[in-house]
Amino acid sequence: METKEKNNEKNERVVVAFQVGSFSKYFHKRRGTLTYLGEFNFRDILYIRYNDIFIKDVNGKKVITDEMGNIISDDDPSGDIGVLDFDGDYDTTYCKYLEDCSDIEIEIINKRESYF
Repeated sequence: METKEKNNEKNERVVVAFQVGSFSKYFHKRRGTLTYLGEFNFRDILYIRYNDIFIKDVNGKKVITDEMGNIISDDDPSGDIGVLDFDGDYDTTYCKYLEDCSDIEIEIINKRESYF
């Protein structure tokens, strides 16, 4: 809860990013493992995952696809928050506003920050 209080003190919307599973399609995927990536917005995540994604126009709307053409996100590529859902519990990257984080996500953030 300490992190939520910091967010309210700043009076700005902090965006944080998480990874479910692993980034690599070659690394052993750990189902459902949630990792805090840091204060990244959706544009940052798209840059980090640029080797894995393609942005296409579908009926006048930009969508994000994987290498097979499957739509993995219809979130705004220039937005602050969004989800890249490659395969659910094994490879999903998402960003959300800090104030919208669940208690589990806040706990993971606080544990990571305590290491530094």
